[in-house]
Amino acid sequence: MSPARTPGRPQRPGALLALLLGALTCLLSLAVPLAPVVASTPTVTWPQAGQQGTAEASTVALFMPYRPVDVRAQVPCAALTALDARTAAGERATGLATAPDDSARGEERSLAVTVGDGELRVRSSGAPLVTVPLAQLPAGCALEVVADQDGTRVSAGGPLADEPGLPVPEVTAFTTDLAAGDLAGGAGPAVTASPDARFETRPTALKSAVVLAHVLLAAASLVVLVLLAGPAPRRRRAPPGGEAAAPRTRVRARPLRAVHDAAVGLVLLVWAGAGPLHTDDFYYVLEGRAAPATGYVGNVVRYFNVPEIPFTLQQELLGLVAQVTVQPWAVRLPAALCGIGTWLLLTRVVLPRVVQDPPAWTWPLTAVVLLAWWLPFDVSARPESLVVLLSTAVLALVLEAVERRRAWLLGVAALLCGTAVAVTASGLLATATALVLAPRWWPVVRESRLGAAATSALLLAAASVASPVVFADATLAAALTALRVHDEVGPNQSWWEEAERYWYLTIGPDPNQRLYSRQVVVLLTLVLLVGVTTALLRARRASGPRTAWVVPVAVTVAGFAVLTIAPTKWSHHFGALAGAATLLTVTAAVVLVRRRPARWPLLALWAFVCAAAGVAFHGPDAQVEYSAYGTDPALPERLSSPLLWAGLSAAAGLAVWWWRRRRVRAGERDAWPEVVVAAVAAVLAGSLALQVLSVAAATHRLRGSWSVAADAVDSLRGSSCGFADAAVALTGQTALAPVDVPGAAPGTAAAPASPGGDGLDPLPDTVPAGADAWAAGEPGAAAVTPWRALGERAADEALALDVHGQPSVTVEFADEAGRSLPVPAVVPGGDGWRRVGFGPVADAPAGAVAVRVVVTAPDGEGEPAAVTDVYRRTGQVLADVLPADAGVLVDWPIGLHLPCQQPPRVAGGLVEPVGWLVRSATFEGTPMLAVIDGGGSYATLPEVVTLTPYRGFLPGAPYREWGDLVEVTYDLPTGGYDVAPGERTVPGWRWWEGAGPGPSPQEFIDRPEG
Repeated sequence: MSPARTPGRPQRPGALLALLLGALTCLLSLAVPLAPVVASTPTVTWPQAGQQGTAEASTVALFMPYRPVDVRAQVPCAALTALDARTAAGERATGLATAPDDSARGEERSLAVTVGDGELRVRSSGAPLVTVPLAQLPAGCALEVVADQDGTRVSAGGPLADEPGLPVPEVTAFTTDLAAGDLAGGAGPAVTASPDARFETRPTALKSAVVLAHVLLAAASLVVLVLLAGPAPRRRRAPPGGEAAAPRTRVRARPLRAVHDAAVGLVLLVWAGAGPLHTDDFYYVLEGRAAPATGYVGNVVRYFNVPEIPFTLQQELLGLVAQVTVQPWAVRLPAALCGIGTWLLLTRVVLPRVVQDPPAWTWPLTAVVLLAWWLPFDVSARPESLVVLLSTAVLALVLEAVERRRAWLLGVAALLCGTAVAVTASGLLATATALVLAPRWWPVVRESRLGAAATSALLLAAASVASPVVFADATLAAALTALRVHDEVGPNQSWWEEAERYWYLTIGPDPNQRLYSRQVVVLLTLVLLVGVTTALLRARRASGPRTAWVVPVAVTVAGFAVLTIAPTKWSHHFGALAGAATLLTVTAAVVLVRRRPARWPLLALWAFVCAAAGVAFHGPDAQVEYSAYGTDPALPERLSSPLLWAGLSAAAGLAVWWWRRRRVRAGERDAWPEVVVAAVAAVLAGSLALQVLSVAAATHRLRGSWSVAADAVDSLRGSSCGFADAAVALTGQTALAPVDVPGAAPGTAAAPASPGGDGLDPLPDTVPAGADAWAAGEPGAAAVTPWRALGERAADEALALDVHGQPSVTVEFADEAGRSLPVPAVVPGGDGWRRVGFGPVADAPAGAVAVRVVVTAPDGEGEPAAVTDVYRRTGQVLADVLPADAGVLVDWPIGLHLPCQQPPRVAGGLVEPVGWLVRSATFEGTPMLAVIDGGGSYATLPEVVTLTPYRGFLPGAPYREWGDLVEVTYDLPTGGYDVAPGERTVPGWRWWEGAGPGPSPQEFIDRPEG
């Protein structure tokens, strides 16, 4: 007879094999990022084949990263001598340069070979390398400049300069002043450069085999856990947390549950189409749409387009959606589905395991709490919704594994933990959730029939799926380079700066990050976390159905702790806590009602809940971009009195007391727990209702124009270009015709001004012919310009005038009877002529038929004061201007509802020249992220273009300028070079010899001393 089995001690030979299987799987996971890949190594040559390197061949060449891996340039000495001979004394001509001559940035960072007064000069990356008389160059020589990761060398029949460590020059263009006659039939200048496309890799056969082997072994590990690891012998024990029991489902409750399911699902699905825009929606969608061009998820806006390793899973999922459609409701639909999945996990698995026999009211409360979290945070293209789903699934699996004594459920949880690592930094919440519950699930591992060691190895093997998910076609070297670049470009904040996140949430400068709806859920969660835990220290009883308060507390604390490791401190990240915080809030309500703590702790908790509501509702309803059209930012303040919430919850408590006074024992008739629960429920329901009503009211107000909700309906009916179908850019201007207005007060006529003389700057080209300039009179004395006919009230045209100096300006309208309708103008600060806009012509005062300007010169010295006549600015709908078949550079806050615009190609170490920019007004005080130096994909664009902005607005909506449509005119031709593909195999732990460390912002680039 075999001896009795001892729990925790494996009795099967299979345990050793299982241990080896788990260990081998983990070892293979380490090999995945080290396995070799095939890296892209393209080559750019200028001029194009069959062309000579003359001034006509000069071209824009936007490298990104701005500095190639290496550059090799060559110019015949004879051509330089010929160019010098026809260059005027005291001037210099360019034999070859990688930036325009007048570029200040190029002076500091590019390569330039110039001649003048018989002298040759070579400058690279701001360092003067060669200054030598042309006469000293050998006959028939060719000047050659080689810049690579070792430094820069110049030669012409012999070495002229060698500067070790000098950075490779930036390339924004290939330019020359050479003419065909300078070449005398010989060769002209030529450049060969290697764009930095190191992150564009594909797996080798060896790497594919390693990944496949790992996936198969990880799957085998799960199979072994299912077949051999359990279940452990059942024995009587406390449920998870020591207090909860298995769920009991009442048949009569099922129809009511279906109603809740339908309500939650409907709200989330509708919000995906009608809900306000999230700041980062387009940012993540853009990364997903751009990935096919490079083969990896890169930051195509900034950070030199380095990979977002390890956080790429969300963008890859969005990329799959984008292959079907890029309509806004579609790319936010996965977030809504994640919300529905979280709801089902909470109500079907997690809550019943934590709360024994949950009361019927927990269902509507759970719905309110989850939606109050999800709507302001998680219906977006950001990754927090996926984090919530995965972490909630891990919690559900762990609780089920403990209850059912099944180790394979822990294996599935481990697999999800590994997957969550690839989502975002807060994805570690899934792992943290499992770890804080380790005291509960470790007995399941210890009692496994395979033994603790083998079972643990199999769990780690399941979790190691993080490696192929992150590194399927990427390498350790790519990850280390990308992390360094993110650290250099920033922001990269430490854990001890976590308080800044709460600053952004409550009083920070970005109103969208401190939305009242965000403050409500976060502040209430913190109050309940601390307050309920404290109140339970003086709980009166613990009899009856039990509730595991320790489980939601541990998971929520772990969630707040995980946020501290995120390198940025935006309030958006709180959205990752939606699942844990919902569980905590509902469990807090049940535990207060069941355990009924002492009165005074409850009174204090009630006061804190009402105070938190007062603080939160002082936050604005400040939605992003066009989502804010038609909303009232100050609306939440009407609910910001703590007394309001105290009164509502006290009334509910009084009703409960009246109901309970004859139904329970005398010592339990108080309703203080219900008062606290009522306060929490009322505040959350109020926040949820206000969000829905705000969107509904804004949609109603914009019914004659464009709105997010209406666009979702239009896109479901057929094709829609979204905001571009309605938004207008003011691309032209026309003068108003003179008109007589009988009966109008004449006023003191302004004298004609002389732009370009009398101290006035010339009129800008944007002032139309026929709109005259008028000088202000004596200081303090008002003068008027002639009347101009207002004309047709077009909704897509606006009124404007230009002002010089700092006069006081009033635009005076008049009706047919000559009655005056004055509208004061706000004169912007600055020098010279500035435009003053007055909104759409359709918004002019009712009955107005004519308009003029009343101008008063200021006291004191300064620029001469003058104004122009009012003129009309004519508009064009964006969809009629922007091309549908070429890349358009759209600012990240505004781009989600421009689905017809193709993102420009950022690949192969180059960026596609664009003809138009769409710039948001939200951050117009700073450059677009894409053109910010130090990582912006188009940071070098301003060096080679002329930008012409056209202000835009949305007709039919309250006047608000959404930003600028910017026309891009290139100073040189584009595309005048050849690109040849290339590849090389590289190991996963380093780059190839001569590749260098990869891109860096200017301040981090090493420069040789002296």
